[in-house]
Amino acid sequence: MRVANGFWRTVLRRPKRKLEITTKRTKTLQIRRLSSRVLKPCPECGEDTVYLSPNEAQSFFETDMDHLDPLLRAGLVHRREIVNAELQVCFRSLKKVVEHD
Repeated sequence: MRVANGFWRTVLRRPKRKLEITTKRTKTLQIRRLSSRVLKPCPECGEDTVYLSPNEAQSFFETDMDHLDPLLRAGLVHRREIVNAELQVCFRSLKKVVEHD
């Protein structure tokens, strides 16, 4: 059985269809011991906030310190050092950066 010559030209000229899928993801961070934490003032935010350890901040980003360090150096995420040279990260500034991305 032979197909007409014009058939394949018609098939090949059809426009290709594209499918675009957009997804939205929401993160939820549960901070344990929130009731035992004290709100402390962040001088850069000008508001009271909870400070997180670097490990808690990394779990919020679901990444390692390599992603958090540039944000700290650029001043996008606020930090403070306490007496024993332990680093703490401002939750409000971290939240703003995550919501912006």
